[in-house]
Amino acid sequence: MKNFLYKTKGSIALMSVLIISSLVLIFAISMSESNINTSYQYLNNQSQDVAYYAAEGCFEEAMIRLKRDPEFNSGILTVDSDTSCDISVNSSTLSITVNYLNYIEYFQADFSLSQIGQANNIQLLNWKEI
Repeated sequence: MKNFLYKTKGSIALMSVLIISSLVLIFAISMSESNINTSYQYLNNQSQDVAYYAAEGCFEEAMIRLKRDPEFNSGILTVDSDTSCDISVNSSTLSITVNYLNYIEYFQADFSLSQIGQANNIQLLNWKEI
């Protein structure tokens, strides 16, 4: 009997080490998955911010072009090497599609364009992400 207990002590220790190692491994994997998800959320938030500010810049550029030429109806603007805007004007609606590193956002603005003498006046009525 004494011999049997002596032989099983090593296997009990080995099983304990395997169980504890498995628990530590599961904990480490869950923590790394959590960190990866947090990184993706940060990247998405950053991409949304870049797209929003690029859309505002494209909107301003479209307003300037409309003031100069009321017949302006579309164009593509390259903000930088990673960001571009596709502008489309349809009556009193301005649609902007921003492409930032293959992250695409859509924005829309409603405006009124009136001519005062030889100058054009533009007033923003509504601006939203769609």
